[in-house]
Amino acid sequence: MSIFKYKIQIRTDMDVVDFQIIADLFKDPFASMQDIGNKLGISETSIRKRLKSLSGDPTRFAMHLIPSPFYFKRKAVSFIFENKEFNKTIKEELLKIADVVFIWSDHNRNIIITAYLKGETADITHELEKLMGIKSQIIKPGLFSVAGGSGSISRIEWKVIYHLIENPRITSTSISRRTGLSRKTVMKYRTKMLDQKILLPVYSGDFSNSGSMIFGLIVQFRSQGTKIRFSNKKLLEAVSFSNSRGAYYIGFSESVAEFEDLMKTLGKMPEVENFTLSVPTGGIVAVSRIKDWVSDEINVSGSSLFPDAEYSANVPDRS
Repeated sequence: MSIFKYKIQIRTDMDVVDFQIIADLFKDPFASMQDIGNKLGISETSIRKRLKSLSGDPTRFAMHLIPSPFYFKRKAVSFIFENKEFNKTIKEELLKIADVVFIWSDHNRNIIITAYLKGETADITHELEKLMGIKSQIIKPGLFSVAGGSGSISRIEWKVIYHLIENPRITSTSISRRTGLSRKTVMKYRTKMLDQKILLPVYSGDFSNSGSMIFGLIVQFRSQGTKIRFSNKKLLEAVSFSNSRGAYYIGFSESVAEFEDLMKTLGKMPEVENFTLSVPTGGIVAVSRIKDWVSDEINVSGSSLFPDAEYSANVPDRS
């Protein structure tokens, strides 16, 4: 059923409302705090307090928007290293490898590394296996490999993307000020790029201290165009695959028994061919590397990233 031998541990400092906030941000990273609060029946202030708590220690939750590899003229490949400790040294060394964009680990001591490759898989496979000291399994085409369609991204879109990678919730006014684009233009393109899967939502954080209620499921359907809807509000679709034969779901459990029941239900569904499960303990996004690639694309287009020298990527958002 899965390449993961799953095990789940339960956090005591998260609840289903925390999960639903995260799930709503996965589905719409631009959703307003007011809209999320109205949907969940709690105040905007409560939403902000919960997000602030999640972004602090020990979780350090953060959302990012990663451009599909298609637009970098790259392919996404993921590597799984089983029964390997995920420590600070390994994190730092993995991030030094040129094409790595995302790293996460789970409770079963699996480390999953996603790279956006221009060259052959064999080259990075050798480099990763030498560093990790063990052989890997390879997932093709890899996590976050959704193709956003055909064609290319305009330099205006690249300029908007640059500011969304690190902070999807940066205001359109702030992006407008930094790029010289109109606020209306920024709003139009940021929504379009998420809708068309040009930008893919992903989170980072450290869930290792006390376990995690949140898990991910990559579900492969038996036929193209299949969609399954769960009545359980604790399992929500986050990102669809471009070939319509699969979907990525994020889930939440308050007990091991509930988690087991959910897995059994999924396994009995006739529409489901197979699914891969992960129970994350930590995730890292190579934000600086991705922003460098976007900056290169902007420079190739012959356009300055910022309208004035006074603006830089490090200017705080004061709007």
